[in-house]
Amino acid sequence: MEKDKIPDSVLLRLVVIFCLVTIGFISLGIFYYRYEARHIMNDKYDEISAIARLKVDSIQDWRKHRLADVQRVSAGPLVRKEIARLIHVPKDNSARKALQLQLHINRKGNIYANALFLDTKGNILISDNPDPAPVDQATMKAIESALKDRKETLSNFFREPEGLIFIDAVAPIPDDRGNSIAIMVLRSNAADFLYPLIQTWPTPSRTAETILIRRDGDSILFLNELRHKTDTALNLRFPVATSTLPAAQAVSGKYGRFLGRDYRGAEVLAMLLPVPESPWFVVAKIDTEEILTEVKYRAWVITIIITLLILISAGLIMMIYQNRQKTERKLAEEELLRSKAFSDSIIEHSPHAMWISDDKGTLIRLNEACCNLLHIKNDEVLGKYNIFKDSIVINQGHLPLVRKVFEQGETVRFTIVYDSSQLKTLELKEHVFLILDTTISPFLDSMGHVIHAIVQHVDITERKLAEEHLAATMADLERSNKDLEQFAYVASHDLQEPLRMVSSYTQLLAERYQGQLDEKALKFINYAVDGATRMQALINDLLIYSRVGTRGKSMELTDAHDLLGQAIKNLIVMIEENRAVITNDELPVVRVDTGQFIQVFQNLINNSIKFRGDDIPLIRVSARDWGQEWVFSVRDNGIGIDQKYADRIFVIFQRLHGRQEYPGNGIGLAMCKKIVERHNGRIWFESEPGKGATFLFTIPKEAGLNVSRKVSGTN
Repeated sequence: MEKDKIPDSVLLRLVVIFCLVTIGFISLGIFYYRYEARHIMNDKYDEISAIARLKVDSIQDWRKHRLADVQRVSAGPLVRKEIARLIHVPKDNSARKALQLQLHINRKGNIYANALFLDTKGNILISDNPDPAPVDQATMKAIESALKDRKETLSNFFREPEGLIFIDAVAPIPDDRGNSIAIMVLRSNAADFLYPLIQTWPTPSRTAETILIRRDGDSILFLNELRHKTDTALNLRFPVATSTLPAAQAVSGKYGRFLGRDYRGAEVLAMLLPVPESPWFVVAKIDTEEILTEVKYRAWVITIIITLLILISAGLIMMIYQNRQKTERKLAEEELLRSKAFSDSIIEHSPHAMWISDDKGTLIRLNEACCNLLHIKNDEVLGKYNIFKDSIVINQGHLPLVRKVFEQGETVRFTIVYDSSQLKTLELKEHVFLILDTTISPFLDSMGHVIHAIVQHVDITERKLAEEHLAATMADLERSNKDLEQFAYVASHDLQEPLRMVSSYTQLLAERYQGQLDEKALKFINYAVDGATRMQALINDLLIYSRVGTRGKSMELTDAHDLLGQAIKNLIVMIEENRAVITNDELPVVRVDTGQFIQVFQNLINNSIKFRGDDIPLIRVSARDWGQEWVFSVRDNGIGIDQKYADRIFVIFQRLHGRQEYPGNGIGLAMCKKIVERHNGRIWFESEPGKGATFLFTIPKEAGLNVSRKVSGTN
C-alpha cells in the first residue's frame, strides 16, 4: 500500500508546482504587457513632444528671419534716400531703378515670392514682380500695425485670387525725421518653405502630422493643408467650444500632452504648444490606433511565449514524473559503479603518470604512463613502495605536505627532483633523473575519511632546463649591456678627448702662424678641423643610437599631439628660418617612451625640412586606426626618394646625398627605426623623386584605448 501512495503524493506535488508555475507565467505576462504598453505610450508622447518643440523652434526661426530681412532692407540708408527722392519726385527714374535693383537683390533669388515698396496707403510704388497682385486686407492690417508701432511685423496668411497662400513681412521706411513715408514688403509663398517645414514628420508613421492653427473669433482656423483631408488651409474651421479637439484646447491656453479626437473624429495622442511672439499654435499628433497596433502585436507575442512556457513546463513535469521511479532504481547501481569507473578512468586513461596509494601511503596501483616515465615495472614497486618512507621526499622536505593529504584531506602540489638511484627502499634496474611537477589529491569515503591518495607526475625537466638556460642567457645579455654602456662611456669621454686635442691644436696652429702659411696649408688645416669635428659628431650620434635600447624610459600613456608639439618647439628655429608649415590631423593617445617618441617626430620633420624642394616646406602629420595598432604618417612636398633605396635609407651612416648638398651624418632615420622597433612597431616610406615623401610607422594599441585629438596647424 505504501508503494502506491508514494507516486500519488509525488504527482500531487508536481500538479501543485505546475499550477504555481502557470500562475507565475501568466502574472509575469500581464505585468510585462502592461509595462510594454506604458513604455510604448510614453515613448510616443516623448517623440511627439520632441517633434512639436522642434516645429515650434523652426517656425519661430522662420518668423525671425523674415522680420530681420524686411527690417534690414527698410533701415538701409540707400533705400531711405531713394524712397524719399521717389516720394518727392514720383517720375525720378534713377531713384526708381535704384529701388528696383534693391528689391531684386533682397528678394534673394527664390526665397521670396515678391518684394514691394508701398506708400503708407498700401498703394504699390515698385514691385519686383512685373504683375503683382493687389494688396490683401491681411497685409493692410499688418501695415496699420507697423505704422502704429513703428516696427516690422508679419501679416496673417492670405489667399490670392490664383489660389496661392502667402504671408507678408512688413516694415515702415522712415525719412530723416523719423516719419514713416513708405512700406517695405517681403512676400513669402507658404508652400515654398513654411508648409513643408510644418508637414514633414522625421520618423516613419502612417497617421502622424503637425498642424498650425490660430484663433479667429469663436472659431479655430487651420492654416496649413492636412494629411487626411484636402483643401483645408484657411478654409477648415471648428468652434472653440469643441472640448475634445486638441486644436480647441491649444487656442484656449492649454498646453502640453492631450488625449482627444482630431478633425476626423479619430482618437489621437497630441502635443499642444504656442509659437512665441505670434498668434499661432502647433498641434503635433498621432492616432492611438497606430500605437495600439504595436501594443497588440506585443500582446500576441507575449501570449504565445507564455503559452509555450506553460506547455514546456507541463511536458517537463510529466517527464519528471515518468522518469522518477526509473531514476531511483538506477541510482544505487550507478553509485556503486561510479567509484570504480572514476578511479579506473583517472588511472588508465590519463596521459600523465599516475599512481594510487592506500591510506597508509603504500603504492597499490599505477598506470602505464607512470611505468614509462619512471622506467619501472609493476612487480618492482607494487606493495613495496611507501611514500612516507621515500628518501627523496624526506630529503627534499616534502614529507609535511604529504602528511596534510592523509591527515587533513588537502590537495598539495610541489616540485620534486627524482633520481632513482636515491630510492633506498627499492632496487631498480634503470637509472632515471627527472624534474617532476607532483600533485597529491585525497580520495574520501562517504564519512569524509581518506581511503586512498592519487598521485600525479608531470615531467617538467625540459622546461626547467630551458628556464635555467634562459636565466644564463639573460645574465650574458646583462653583461653585454654593461659592456655596451662601458663602450658608450669610452666613446663619450676617452675617444672624444684626443679628437678635441687634435681640433684645438690644429686651430691654434692656424692662429699662431697666420700669414706665414700658404693657401694650401690653411686648406689642409681646415680639412683636419672639419674631420675632427665630424668625427666627434659621429661619435655623439653613435652614442645616442646605442642608448635607444638601454637608456629608454618606461612606457606611459601620452597624447601624441603633446609630443608633436614638443618636437615642433625643439625645431622652432629651423621651422622659422625655412618658413615651414606644419599641420596635423587627429592624433591618438598611445603608450610610448615619451622622449624617444618626440625624437621620432623631430627626426622625420627635420628630414622633411632639410630635403625641401624649391617651394616652402609643407608637412602634415596624421594617424589612422589599423585595428590592433595606430599607423602614423609624416608627409612632405620635398625632393622625394627613389624606392630602390628602401633597403639603405634606414641603415646607420648610409647617405643618399653628399654633405655639401645636404648636411647630416645619416643617423636620423636609423634612430627612428630603432625607436619604433623598440615599441614593437614598423617603419617604411612611400615616395617618388620630385613628388615628396611620406614616412609611416606603427605603434601597437593599448587595450581599450581609443582617444584622439585634433589641433590647428603650426607655422
